[in-house]
Amino acid sequence: MLSESDILQRYSERGFVQSSEIYVSPSVGLEMVDECQKNDLAIISIETFVLKDTLIQPRLDLVADYSSTQVTHWHEYRDICNEAAKRFLTELLSSKQLVVSFVIQCQSEWLPEV
Repeated sequence: MLSESDILQRYSERGFVQSSEIYVSPSVGLEMVDECQKNDLAIISIETFVLKDTLIQPRLDLVADYSSTQVTHWHEYRDICNEAAKRFLTELLSSKQLVVSFVIQCQSEWLPEV
């Protein structure tokens, strides 16, 4: 099973790194969501940016946060977050200047609702 850092390292070559953050296109982001799902990881947040040459500008209207999803079982939480991430990224596919970055969570970092 791959860790979060393994996945980020693998996909860093398909995007770019700036200030220790990895930025990828929405289409590569969709592949990352699938990779996270296979490795029992959840995408809990997505930030979107406009890429202009080598500069990135945040799109505050295109931020997704799934961290407050309230369920009691990790696998349900992971599935809900990753499916929502896929829907969000699919909506961004037609925009050529957008890049995204993720917050990824593993089960040991998750605190279930009590």
